[in-house]
Amino acid sequence: MKKTLILFGYIVFFTVSLFAKPIDTEISGLDFTKQMKFGWNLGNTLDATAAKNLSSEESWGQPKTSREMIKGLAEGGIKTIRIPVSWHNHVTDVKNYTIDPEWMARVKTIVDWALEENMFVILNTHHDNAEKHSGAMKKGDGYYPTKKDKAESEKYLKAVWTQICKTFNNDYDEHLIFESLNEPRLIGHNHEWGYSSWCNDCKDAMECLNSFNQLIVNTIRSSGGNNEYRFIGVPSLACGVDSLLSKDFILPEDSSNRIIAAVHMYTPYVFTMDPSHSTVTFTSSYKNELDRTFNKLYEKFVKNGIPVYIGEMGATNKNNLKEREAWFDYFVSHAMAKNIPSVVWDNGGYDITSGDYSEKYGYYCRYQNNWYFPSLIKKAVKAAGGNYSRIEEFDPSYEYGFDSEEAFTVLTNFDVDSWNKTTTIPKEIFEDVKEGSIIRFETTGSISKDKNYRLLSFRNTSWKDLPEFTGSVRGDGSINKNAVTPTKDLAVYYWILSAEDAKILANQDVMLCGNNVNISSIMIQF
Repeated sequence: MKKTLILFGYIVFFTVSLFAKPIDTEISGLDFTKQMKFGWNLGNTLDATAAKNLSSEESWGQPKTSREMIKGLAEGGIKTIRIPVSWHNHVTDVKNYTIDPEWMARVKTIVDWALEENMFVILNTHHDNAEKHSGAMKKGDGYYPTKKDKAESEKYLKAVWTQICKTFNNDYDEHLIFESLNEPRLIGHNHEWGYSSWCNDCKDAMECLNSFNQLIVNTIRSSGGNNEYRFIGVPSLACGVDSLLSKDFILPEDSSNRIIAAVHMYTPYVFTMDPSHSTVTFTSSYKNELDRTFNKLYEKFVKNGIPVYIGEMGATNKNNLKEREAWFDYFVSHAMAKNIPSVVWDNGGYDITSGDYSEKYGYYCRYQNNWYFPSLIKKAVKAAGGNYSRIEEFDPSYEYGFDSEEAFTVLTNFDVDSWNKTTTIPKEIFEDVKEGSIIRFETTGSISKDKNYRLLSFRNTSWKDLPEFTGSVRGDGSINKNAVTPTKDLAVYYWILSAEDAKILANQDVMLCGNNVNISSIMIQF
């Protein structure tokens, strides 16, 4: 009996050792960040908070992440992928802040795909900053950097990071980076996005943030194994440059000396983020502004052996591709000259035919695994010293497997110009739909006077909302609960039904209503 137990012990030890990955404990932070080169954010995906189950991944209009998608990024020269993850909406037990194991497994799957492509991965807690509130923060809302919410916030952060560390430890080498928080801030405050050392609320928030960062670092290090030496990115308030450079911001103490200062830079704001179309040229004064910022980061951190990465950057599409190419080339090359890698933010939005230039940070078409602006990406990858084997251009005529010759026409020429205009599709039309059936929508400009939003809602004939849809919408639209939303007037999009969607549509008459959507045609491929 004793021999059997001893042998079993050896087998267990051998199995653990076989699959554990050694982590490089000797590489310096500056040498490490030099390898990260140009990166990309899986934005508006695992960070979405519109649902509490696995469907949240697609709830902000982006498709379910695939292995092929990650492979396409790697072939495009992307060396680092930042995977923003929101956790609070996936907590199943508020008392102990237990994360839904299915959600943790989904996150792990995507992280593993990226690491298999030899990428660096930045994994964080993203939209877990609670909204502005009066009184004490509601338990389960995440964290908030105020003294009255500090104790509850730290319980949440410690619990979440303890679980992350348990999932991601010895099987992951230095290619996996933890990032403590994303844009921690006083939401709704006058200084939400700009730090002021003269503001008492700001100073109190900074003290809380310093404490949060230290707690998270301590939690990661105490989990042992590879996490004792894992690189950790830590931000200041709002991930801002000014707050990071402030004397009030304190880097966490770390016995492993493997902290990276994390910052976001949409600089200069008027060119990169302001939706006004009047500022579309990348001028010499903007170059000087970038130089000043990079120099400040270098002098305070890099020069003193403290690595820095820019976790988010980008320039909104204002139909100024050549100027954006120049900005990316200059930004990435000059940041790398200071040993600071850049990671572009991608929220999927790129289309400007409606005249809306606000936060159009879409670069990678995740449906086709190619690029909306390949020339821009090539410049950025080269500027970071990287290489690419494939950067193909987005095909706007791609139809996602839909064949119009095999399809059935449901409806033509119906203008949903307001909520008073409806049409009903009898259940017999949808009775043969099944999982994988595709409904193709084509829209044109509506006569509606209300241009604030476009929405095509599905309801029953008693005006009650249908159950929440769980399929995916590809092309020029998105799906949210029981509505499909075109992103522009001239839109073509494809609703690929889940099994649940098919059941919903096949069992009742469906009334279409909404606002500012002119349906040119609806077709079904069964």
